[in-house]
Parts: sequence; C-alpha cells; structure tokens
Amino acid sequence: MTPRYAIRGIPVVFTLVLLAAGCASSGQQGGRTSSGSGNVITAEELEGVGSLDLLTAIQRLRPRWLQSRGSASFSGDAALPRVILDGVPQNSGLDVLRTVRAVETQELRYMSASDATTRYGTDMVGGAILVIRKR
Repeated sequence: MTPRYAIRGIPVVFTLVLLAAGCASSGQQGGRTSSGSGNVITAEELEGVGSLDLLTAIQRLRPRWLQSRGSASFSGDAALPRVILDGVPQNSGLDVLRTVRAVETQELRYMSASDATTRYGTDMVGGAILVIRKR
C-alpha cells in the first residue's frame, strides 16, 4: 500500500510545476522585442530595412501599429492611426508614409488613442504614428 502522505504530495508537486512554468519567460515582454520599446522604432532599427518607405518598414517591424482600433464613425469606417509628420497632423491617411524613406527618419513613435487625443484633439480615435525626420 502507498502511504497517505505520498498521495497528498502529488497535488503540491503538480502545483509547483505549473507555477514554475507560468513564471518562465519567452524572451519578449509585453509586445516588446529585444531591440527596444514596442511603441518606438529607432533610426538604428530603420537602418536595418534599408531604403524602404515607412509604411513598408512599419509593416515589417511593428505591424500591430497598422491594425484598426474599432470603428471611427457611425458609418463603420475603420479607425486607423493618424500620421503626425514632424509635428503636423496629416490628412492623407497612411499613404503619407509611402512618401518618406526609412533612411530619412530619426524616429517613429506610436501613441494610443487616449494619448493622441489629449495631445492633438478628438480626431485621433485610432491613435497616432509620430514621424520625426532627420534634419
């Protein structure tokens, strides 16, 4: 016969194994890559994509930035991020990102809808992509 204390110990060991597995890290934290913040693309990262336009660079480096965030209006239009080019909000949608080369860019920064609305006004329901070009 198996001693009772051995049977009681099985759930404890099982719980410890599950706890240890849950604490294990996959190498990425909160959507961040090992190269930096998930909300910023630096000039160093952009150098790695060469002379691509910014839209293609973002699709490769941070595709989540380009996902719609619900509907922007009663008509059901997608709420995509607005582009802020050197501090100036653009009205041409994401197409303006096709006109700027990655090698010309110092930094890209994604802002959430709440942060972008606070800073730039109410037309930022999809968030914003800030583009800072090299001078």
